[in-house]
Amino acid sequence: MTGIETTLPFGKFVMQHEAFITANFDTKFIEKYFSPDLLEKASEGSSQVAAFASGQIFYQNENKQNLVQNAGEKSNWFLKRKDS
Repeated sequence: MTGIETTLPFGKFVMQHEAFITANFDTKFIEKYFSPDLLEKASEGSSQVAAFASGQIFYQNENKQNLVQNAGEKSNWFLKRKDS
């Protein structure tokens, strides 16, 4: 699954890095700590989570549509009731 490329994975990498958290960094942060394959490894799991989440959303929307479509139908209980 692919989509729009953003800098969010890079931002997440920076924000979670120990040097950034402890304020122990300088203008050489990228040269010292970053390589693109670090983001590729981290994004593999994200793609799987995104695929699962989109499947769940689709499934839930399908169920909602079925409920709405069936809302106007009278139930067997209603049809078999005894009018007093």
